[in-house]
Amino acid sequence: MIQKIHFIGYFRISIRILLGLLFVLSAVAKLKSIDQFELYLFSLNLFGFHFSTFVARFVISLELFLGVLLISNLYFRIVYKISLSVLILFSVFLLFNLASKENCHCFGDILTMNPLESLIKNIVFIVLLFTIRHNNSWLWAYRKAALIIILMAAFFVPSVLSPPDLIHNLIYARHTTEKFQKGKDYIKLSDNTLKYDEGKKVLCFFSLNCPYCTLAARKISIISQQLDKGDAIYFYFYGNPQYIDQFWEQSHTKPFVHYAFLPAEEVITVAKGRLPTIIFVENSSVIKRLDYRGFTEKDFRDFFDK
Repeated sequence: MIQKIHFIGYFRISIRILLGLLFVLSAVAKLKSIDQFELYLFSLNLFGFHFSTFVARFVISLELFLGVLLISNLYFRIVYKISLSVLILFSVFLLFNLASKENCHCFGDILTMNPLESLIKNIVFIVLLFTIRHNNSWLWAYRKAALIIILMAAFFVPSVLSPPDLIHNLIYARHTTEKFQKGKDYIKLSDNTLKYDEGKKVLCFFSLNCPYCTLAARKISIISQQLDKGDAIYFYFYGNPQYIDQFWEQSHTKPFVHYAFLPAEEVITVAKGRLPTIIFVENSSVIKRLDYRGFTEKDFRDFFDK
């Protein structure tokens, strides 16, 4: 009988720590690929881009917070209820996205899972959580102070390690955004296949081997679908054209109708050495230059609506 009691106790401890570690792993994996996670949330068309960046960090912080509390066994009853509620909420969300085959970023890029696979994973987590529902918390003398420290660390560390773009731009605005008076600066490209000098166009300059270029392409693709402005967005690449299909695949983007290749020297010169660079032009007159972290759907909407 005593051995059975010990076994149950060790089982609960093992499951609790395992679940805590999985929550922490999920949070760290999302943080490691935070840009992709932000774009995934943005692609759901539930939030604007800036709000998506804050939602992404809130989810990471919440998972980190719950994971550490499960491992430390502080306030287990409350943590149990919150963890169960979070898993159920995530599962309901996944149910509405079962048709999608895209990675839902439950474990970032470490482990690719579609909504169905992630839903099964959540059900397993819920079952494991249910098996330890009778666990008792450890009564630490300074558990309230520990709770406050864990809470603050969980919700501040992700934003410090990877600030949301809105905060990043406030700090580095001079380096990420350049505005021009109309008629003061013009774009002149050697390629004549795309009529970039007629009307309002957004010119995007990429390298096929640049990871932030694939992120920017994904972000622009989502925005163009929201605004239905794909015909006014031109992609200019440098690199070997045989890798263009790989670029579209890596950026999870349908090929844009308007794209062309330019010499590397020309792209780097036009982009002033910063890739990706997004240039808003009207009749080839430069209105604004932005980098990956400098643009949102609002920039596109304001540009085309004026």
